[in-house]
Amino acid sequence: MSINGGAWPLHAAAVAVLVAGYGWLGSVVDGAFGAAVGCAAGLILCALLYLLVESAVSGKAPRGGRRRD
Repeated sequence: MSINGGAWPLHAAAVAVLVAGYGWLGSVVDGAFGAAVGCAAGLILCALLYLLVESAVSGKAPRGGRRRD
C-alpha cells in the first residue's frame, strides 16, 4: 500500500485492515448500523492490543505488583 508515493507504516495498515474487516462483518450482519458498530469494535480492539503489547515489551511491572530484580 502507498500514500502519496510512500509506504504505509505497518501499524497503520494493520489497523486499517482490522477495522475494515470488523466493519465488513458488521455490515453483513446488520447493514449500516452493524458496520458502524463493527468499525468501533475494531478500533477498540486495536487500542487494547496496542496497550497490551506496549506493556508487555516495556518491561514495566503490572499494576499493584513489584518487579523482582
